[in-house]
Amino acid sequence: MRLQFAFGTDDSFGGINLNQGYNNRLQPSSIRGWSTNGVALDLNYCFYVLSGGVCPTTPSGNNGNVTRIVNNRDTTRSQNFTYDGLNRIVTAYTDGNIWGETLQIDAWGNLNQISALAGKPQAESSSRWRIEQSFRRNVL
Repeated sequence: MRLQFAFGTDDSFGGINLNQGYNNRLQPSSIRGWSTNGVALDLNYCFYVLSGGVCPTTPSGNNGNVTRIVNNRDTTRSQNFTYDGLNRIVTAYTDGNIWGETLQIDAWGNLNQISALAGKPQAESSSRWRIEQSFRRNVL
């Protein structure tokens, strides 16, 4: 399914065009925004287990978790996500050396720690994380 829109058109400006694609489960598969000045946004989404770091051409096993967001304007900004057996996010990172994080979640679903993924800089400040973490624990 594809939707296409045009916003803000007049005699001197062609407007901003937006094209959105969805898979058979109505999950976003692509989004692209452009104008006469060029492409502003061009993303593809994958909800399947990656095969060699790429979304498979014959996909199976879509459980609703996004595993990859490909940035077609700057591939170093493409994002990857992995999950544990309970579908809780475990790692998130970019293809380039922009950021990467490992998330530690306990058996009750509390996020206990965010740390840098090996070889990637950490996006979240660890001192800010420790301060905010003290307010986020489940309390009985």
